[in-house]
Amino acid sequence: ETFIGSDNRKGGDLAGEYLAQALHDHGNVAVIEGFAGHETGDQRKGGFNDAIARHPGIHIVASQPANWEQEKAFNVTQNVLQAHPEVQGIFCCNDVMAMGALEALSSANRKDVLLVGFDASADARKAIKAGTMLASVAQYPSEMGRISVESAVNLLGGKSLPPYIPTKVEVIDKSKL
Repeated sequence: ETFIGSDNRKGGDLAGEYLAQALHDHGNVAVIEGFAGHETGDQRKGGFNDAIARHPGIHIVASQPANWEQEKAFNVTQNVLQAHPEVQGIFCCNDVMAMGALEALSSANRKDVLLVGFDASADARKAIKAGTMLASVAQYPSEMGRISVESAVNLLGGKSLPPYIPTKVEVIDKSKL
């Protein structure tokens, strides 16, 4: 009857706006995508691209898939850093890939590159707290569950539901830990 979940495009947009502000509206960024053609990853990347398009001083110099995998993201990030040493920020479409990117940044001694992920996982929160990762977009599964139960009750009570009920997404940075 309905889909209840995160607005991935909005989350990507929030990540892009946050990174653009952190870069003071100037710089070069890269995107580490999930699977090419995967709806969730495409929405996150699309939202990020929308945000960056509103900041003409920021340029996306690379956008490559890493298939939601940490090791693949490590390799993709290494390649991006070699091809585009001017990269100042990276957005990863999930935190698993952000951990791979973080490892590549560390091995290249690139503490100057700002990294934003998506999911606000425990590992990402530790990296944010340690100052090695800038931020991550949080989703709220407990809110999805609560709204799902409420929606089921409403549906059983004869109420109609909209086709999509978005749940909260927000940027988590050091100030929110």
